[in-house]
Amino acid sequence: MTEPVHAPGGPEASTPFGAGRDPARAFSDGVIAIAIKLLVLEIRPPHDTSDLLHGLAALWPSYLAYVVTFMLIGQVWTNHHIMFDHIRSADRVVLFLNTCC
Repeated sequence: MTEPVHAPGGPEASTPFGAGRDPARAFSDGVIAIAIKLLVLEIRPPHDTSDLLHGLAALWPSYLAYVVTFMLIGQVWTNHHIMFDHIRSADRVVLFLNTCC
């Protein structure tokens, strides 16, 4: 049996990530990016720098909280992109709900 031949741009053509996406989502992406960047501001350097390695190791709860929260926000961002892949057009109601939720 022979393999099917697909024309250029057919089902097996690859599209770069982000190509053909709605630029109106840039606001949501920007808000999520800022939220992720603000997380690192909560990690304060140790006050006593004489034993820096010990001081940094003592901050492990902050590192753990950062990683967990980063992953949760990343999951929300991923779900947001998947949701908008299924939305064909965004009207005022969709944009309002996107801003509120």
